Amino acid sequence: MPRARTAFADFSIKPAADHPYRRGPKKSPTLPEDDPALDPIEKQVRTIVADVYGVDFSQAAPDTAFLSLSDDELDVVESVMEVEEAFGIEIDEDTIDGFVTVADLIAVVRRRR
Repeated sequence: MPRARTAFADFSIKPAADHPYRRGPKKSPTLPEDDPALDPIEKQVRTIVADVYGVDFSQAAPDTAFLSLSDDELDVVESVMEVEEAFGIEIDEDTIDGFVTVADLIAVVRRRR
């Protein structure tokens, strides 16, 4: 007995493997240890920021604004505290208030070391 035709879409069609909307495992992000071009300070600061914000290392790029990672300003303070502990430096509150991007934090760490 032939199937009756309906006006509904045929959901049995699957997208091609290279289709941009194909769901499946994402490519694993490049780990900090895998990129020899990064200097150790940038690598460690970005790793700390990524851990505090709960994002991938690649999302904590130097040009990333802290507010694009989270609306909570306390996350910036927590990141700074972790960086201070890791590098044995102190960063004053006025400097913290001026942080906009991850690169700002990296630059302060380089100057204070």
